[in-house]
Amino acid sequence: MGTSISFYYCIWLLLKFFESSDIWGLPIEFQIDLILHPSLNYVLPIGVDSLSIWFVILNHLIIYLSLLYTFSTQNKQYGFIYCLLLLQWGIGGAFMVFDLLGFFIFFELTLIPIYLLILIYGSRERKIRASYLISLYTLFGSIFMFFNIFYCFAKFGTTNFFVLMTLDFAPEDAKFLWITFFIAFAAKIPMIPFHIWLPEAHVEAPTIGSVILAALLLKLGTYGILRFLLHLFPEATLYFSPLINVFALISIVFTSLTAIRQIDLKKIIAYSSIGHMNVVLLGMLIPSVESLEGTIFQMLSHGIIAGALFFIVGAFYQRYKVRSLEYFGGFMITAPLLATFFLIFSMANISFPGTSSFIGEFMICFGLFEYNSFAVIIASINMVTGAAYTLWALNRVNFGNLKSQYILSYGDVNRLEFYIFCLLVTLMILMGIFPNFILGILHSVSHFLAFTF
Repeated sequence: MGTSISFYYCIWLLLKFFESSDIWGLPIEFQIDLILHPSLNYVLPIGVDSLSIWFVILNHLIIYLSLLYTFSTQNKQYGFIYCLLLLQWGIGGAFMVFDLLGFFIFFELTLIPIYLLILIYGSRERKIRASYLISLYTLFGSIFMFFNIFYCFAKFGTTNFFVLMTLDFAPEDAKFLWITFFIAFAAKIPMIPFHIWLPEAHVEAPTIGSVILAALLLKLGTYGILRFLLHLFPEATLYFSPLINVFALISIVFTSLTAIRQIDLKKIIAYSSIGHMNVVLLGMLIPSVESLEGTIFQMLSHGIIAGALFFIVGAFYQRYKVRSLEYFGGFMITAPLLATFFLIFSMANISFPGTSSFIGEFMICFGLFEYNSFAVIIASINMVTGAAYTLWALNRVNFGNLKSQYILSYGDVNRLEFYIFCLLVTLMILMGIFPNFILGILHSVSHFLAFTF
């Protein structure tokens, strides 16, 4: 009930943005005291603007659907539900806070519940290794962010985002702060060589853990870049963008080729997510309005599509206790509704026209082509290889011969799964056909970001 109320409140806030002409949309800011001590009274600004409102809505939507799915499959395991609510609070706080220290607190807070979800509710014996990997990689990157926040506070006397935006950073300070903050964000995206934890975490996590990882947690890295690095250090962004583009392109090609070799459905989608998020990273480091709008749009689109794909894989695993393609085949006959939803979201995953991902990737490539046509050509490899491994997996699951020697009974989607999949399909298609509903609000903040370069 509380999650649904907060979700509807976010929709009400979104409607308020259409009544505003401010460059930020309508900043609705709340002030809370973080440290209640007379000598260390630290005011933490929390609110939403035209950039964060979409991610706040995505957070509440995914957690709401995850809770519905949990009640139907987890038999009311309250520890599991508490972890989901803590994740909702931590992720929502990271998207709403306008302070470096506050962002770090919420950024790290999300690590505790996802660690417990994988460690306690994971599906296989390697869940211990996966939980340690996600902890070590995240904490490694956060060490740099932690010391940089105190460096900013010691030198400038504040970590407030709005105050820091008014300051002129020395070039050396800007470059040092940018690259060290970026390491923390790169571990969340993730980008090579910080990507090892993601396939392991997805494979070992329960269905809801994989959904939240793909739909929400990966967005914290790219959102941190959009919110803090592009606003505070635009010159350093241009300085480092060629180097980061090289690593992003390597990540795209490597993960695409690696995904072709996988037979586990979760690993295929996990490597696909790395490729898509690095395409997003390519688009946000150039001063192009179209590319920046496409970047934010694609982040939202990926949250819906990747989350839906992991819901579907979870439905397969719940029924057959297996995710390997070797055991699947002919589901279009035995489970037509589940196979149809898998077909729809697989087409969206390869940016089929009419879906939301087509709009996002097209705008990214369109804006990027003017500045780096070679990067667009290399990034297009992701589209070809993505179609290859996605259609191959789709063919093995939906079509072909029935593997009756492995699977003795079949079952289609239940009523709750049907409602969840229909909602996500509707959102995906509406975003693909009527993208201006979102792009209209993002236009002002994209212009501002491009102008700061």
